[in-house]
Parts: sequence; structure tokens; C-alpha cells
Amino acid sequence: MLGRRAATPAHGDSSAFSLSYRFFVIFTLRMSRLSTALSLALIACALIVRADAQEIPPLAEMRAKVEAYVKRTFPVFDPAKARVEYADLNGDGLPEAFVAVREPSCGEDGCAFVLDIADDTAREIAAFAGGELRALQTKSGGWRDIALDGRRLRWRNGTYEQP
Repeated sequence: MLGRRAATPAHGDSSAFSLSYRFFVIFTLRMSRLSTALSLALIACALIVRADAQEIPPLAEMRAKVEAYVKRTFPVFDPAKARVEYADLNGDGLPEAFVAVREPSCGEDGCAFVLDIADDTAREIAAFAGGELRALQTKSGGWRDIALDGRRLRWRNGTYEQP
């Protein structure tokens, strides 16, 4: 055989080397196919998740909805002074807004609101006298629980329970 050399190890049986080499080649090809299949499956999952996910609006757009709500609710209050935080409470991929307003008509502790800002205008989900709101990791009725001044409030019958 002109121009071809048999690949044999320096020491040992050439048939054992040949078997090991064949095993290595078959194993590598199968792993390559498995790797390709897994990669394609991950890409498909990512595309499905991306197709179902809603796009989160820009912060300025969300803030504008909150400020419009505050202005409608408290005409003499400067909406820029409202303290606002965002958290996805219902798992739809879009945040709801926590709004705290210090306004004389709210009393000494102010007012706190949870607003749905997914549509063109903000809609009140719950309102509380005073306090600081934050989202908790626990859930009730498919919505994340919230804390008002450290007290846990659960989602029941389409709204958050009152403290």
C-alpha cells in the first residue's frame, strides 16, 4: 500500500488499538449528535418562551401611567413626589406598580396603592391607608402576597385583603 501507513501504537496489539479507536470515533459521533439535539431543543424552548412572553414597557412609559393616575386621584398633589416601585405580582411578565403618596387627604401616614399598568391607563387593584408596600415571594390565589408595614396581605376574591 503505497502512501498509507497503518496507525499502530508503539507497543502492544494493533487490534486492541483499532477497537479503542473505533469506540472513540463512535462515542464522539454519538455525543456530537446528542449535543446537537440538545442544542436544538434548547433553542426551540427559548423561541417558545420568547413568543409567549410579553414585552415589558419602558420605565418612562410605566411612570407616565402612574403619574397620570396620581394626578387624577389627587389633583393638587405633584405626581413626581409619589414613591413608586414595580414588581410582577400575577406572573404575567408585566410589572404592577406600588405607589406611596404623602398627601393631607390621606391622613398622617399617607396612602398606598397597587396599580395594574398593563393597559393604556393605570387601574387601581388595591388601596391602603398609609404604609409601605413590598412584594413577597409567597403566593395566594395565583398572585404574590404583599407586605404592608410588615403585615402579610393575601390575594383573595380579586383583590388584596385589608389589614
